[in-house]
Amino acid sequence: MKNSGSSLVVTNPETTWRFLTEEEYLSRIIPGCESITRVGDATYEAVVSIGIAAIRGRYRLAVRILDMEFPRKLVLGINGTGPTGFLEMRLAVNLEPSGERGTTLNWESESQVGGLLANFGTRILSGAAGLISSQFFDHLTALAASSPISRAE
Repeated sequence: MKNSGSSLVVTNPETTWRFLTEEEYLSRIIPGCESITRVGDATYEAVVSIGIAAIRGRYRLAVRILDMEFPRKLVLGINGTGPTGFLEMRLAVNLEPSGERGTTLNWESESQVGGLLANFGTRILSGAAGLISSQFFDHLTALAASSPISRAE
């Protein structure tokens, strides 16, 4: 399943990069995030509570930075398991300066699910993945607008 989109964030690429790579900010922008911990230079573990249609649950995620070019490109590998199945995802985010203090994020994701989650049709799963992605980037945009480090630029 593939999804893509773009978002404008009102902070420079360097600050936006911090929001995307530091757990204190990630915990505020990942939908349903209960906890996130850095366990290595390029690896995080997270617990999220999320639901798709009538199936809800807590998922343990392993998030690994597969490729990065500060502050322009970030590629993540995400593997998750929970009571209703599993998720494998690759997320690529490109950060481009926009105006004097903005960043345009262009992103693409490719994911696979199994277990009960796989019983839902592609249209439902694609819609849910799009909604979760939109929430993530909406949270990022709100954080950028309200964060003291954004205002200090």
